[in-house]
Amino acid sequence: MAGWNQSGWGTSLYDPSSAYGSTQYQPGEWADTGAGSMYLNDNPEVAWTRALAELGIDPSTAQGKFSRGQWTQVLEGYKAANLTNPNLRIEDYVKTLNPNAMYQNQTAAERGETPQANTIRARTIGRAYGAA
Repeated sequence: MAGWNQSGWGTSLYDPSSAYGSTQYQPGEWADTGAGSMYLNDNPEVAWTRALAELGIDPSTAQGKFSRGQWTQVLEGYKAANLTNPNLRIEDYVKTLNPNAMYQNQTAAERGETPQANTIRARTIGRAYGAA
């Protein structure tokens, strides 16, 4: 089977190592069929969801929200790459991306984080030493 390594990472919404009750296909096999490819062509965001899940990027975390928010840019990148290689499948393209690096290369503000809101405010208390 090409593609999914069945590492069992998964997320709260999708586990690439699960057959979800299917007795006909092993995990990920149907996606490699002609019908599966047509489904992914009609619903390309599913390939991104699957790729993030395989990396263990849960959509409920800050990184997951950031990564899912990158979908528009991912799709634009795929369309540009598809002009170079018209045989490129969306599920193959998303596997070439590194959402962990995308997330880490952003500043906290660009990732939607507000670290200032989570810091403890310190207060300096003046003391008079040597006062009689």
